[in-house]
Amino acid sequence: MKTNVIFLYNLAENDLFAIFPESNDIGKMEKNEKIDCYASIGQHSSASVQYILDCYEAAPGQYKELKTELEGQGYTLNVIHIKN
Repeated sequence: MKTNVIFLYNLAENDLFAIFPESNDIGKMEKNEKIDCYASIGQHSSASVQYILDCYEAAPGQYKELKTELEGQGYTLNVIHIKN
C-alpha cells in the first residue's frame, strides 16, 4: 500500500519537509492547528498551518534524498503534486 506524500519547501527558512495528506492531522489544518510533518533534521515534528501555507511544492531534485530516506524507513510513497 502506498502512502501519499507532499514534499514542501520553505524558501525563507531553507526548510524541506514532507506532509502526509491522508493522515488524521490534515483535518487540523481547518482548525489552524499544528500538523505532523517529517524532515531529515528533526525527523517527525509538527508545523503550523501558516508555515505550511508559506511553502511551495518542492521539485523532484530537491526532495530526492528525503524521499529515499522515507523509503528506507519502510514507506512506499506516492508523491502528490499540488498547484503553487
